[in-house]
Amino acid sequence: MALPGSPAPRRAASPAKRGFRALSGLATQFFLKDSLGLEPAAIQSLLATAALPWSVKPLYGLVSDAVPIRGQHRKPYLVLAAAVGLAAWSGLAGLT
Repeated sequence: MALPGSPAPRRAASPAKRGFRALSGLATQFFLKDSLGLEPAAIQSLLATAALPWSVKPLYGLVSDAVPIRGQHRKPYLVLAAAVGLAAWSGLAGLT
């Protein structure tokens, strides 16, 4: 039983949502293999590198909570992450 005022427990994703996620992942792997001609080892390296930011997410949260920038905890880190993302997408756009 949950305490009064505590958030409701999260429900697991429905099988349909998990299926759609798996389907899109499968399509991504086929695109990388068939359209870009990558070998399975290269695909796995690429997908592991893409998942790396999720691995450091707890560390990012701890740092943003413990080290304020100009008196703010979250906003400067979000702006910095957006700038890094913009630079990364711009770099990818320049490759095509």
